Amino acid sequence: MLIVTQGRFTETDEMLFKEARAWEIPCYLMRNKTDVDLENNEDEGIPPAETKRVLWHDLAAHLARNGAVETERIFVTTTKARKYPTELEPEWERLCNMLKADIARVRS
Repeated sequence: MLIVTQGRFTETDEMLFKEARAWEIPCYLMRNKTDVDLENNEDEGIPPAETKRVLWHDLAAHLARNGAVETERIFVTTTKARKYPTELEPEWERLCNMLKADIARVRS
């Protein structure tokens, strides 16, 4: 299950994530359109890598406060990674690799 949001994850997103994991369903939380945040913050003098780090940590902390511990399943990325390839392409690759590994595990 891939839960995609443009901003913050909602209570419903978190509930879906927890339920999926309780039932051992591979689940991923993807915050999309991160390129917009990186660009906006860069205009304010904040480096893209710092914005990405803050976004990821905010999501991870929010999930942790609500009992979710699998923060490695959080992805801060965009479908337009070409704008910030150094910051966002590795996240996309990490998501794809985790999807492939989970699919292989489910098939075996």
